[in-house]
Amino acid sequence: MSHLILVGRSAARLADVRDLARDVITDVVALEELPAHWTEEGGLTRALRALAPQGADAVVDFVPDGPATSQALAALTTGGTLVHMGANRTPLTLPMAAVMVNCWRIFGTRGCTRTDAQEVLTLLTRNALEAEELITHRFPLTEANAAITTLQSRAEPMWMAVVNP
Repeated sequence: MSHLILVGRSAARLADVRDLARDVITDVVALEELPAHWTEEGGLTRALRALAPQGADAVVDFVPDGPATSQALAALTTGGTLVHMGANRTPLTLPMAAVMVNCWRIFGTRGCTRTDAQEVLTLLTRNALEAEELITHRFPLTEANAAITTLQSRAEPMWMAVVNP
């Protein structure tokens, strides 16, 4: 049985994402709802372990900064995989010995691969994924700079943006 745990800054934002999971059992962990000192005290790891006591099989991490990447890594099961896509500049707090002992795999990527794109196209073809559900912003070409500013500022939730010529 599949079990998905979504982690994000905002509970409201996670509620929107949860709807995309359709029939997959899904839990959410909002960083804004963790105890005040979660960053120093491993609160994310504890929250993830409460939902997946044996550890998570995989984490896809888009976190741009802070300790969440290290804490998500610590919540993996033996042999688990962390895929990091968020360009987090914060150093990992776990020693490499922990990575080795737990046989964790860590992958970094700058974007999706050809295989990722093919899988998404397959999901779209099967109607398992609706592209319109992912488009949160639309801009005319004359507002392309505003689109970039909105994306980079992270002031509002943005999944995908379309700039129409």
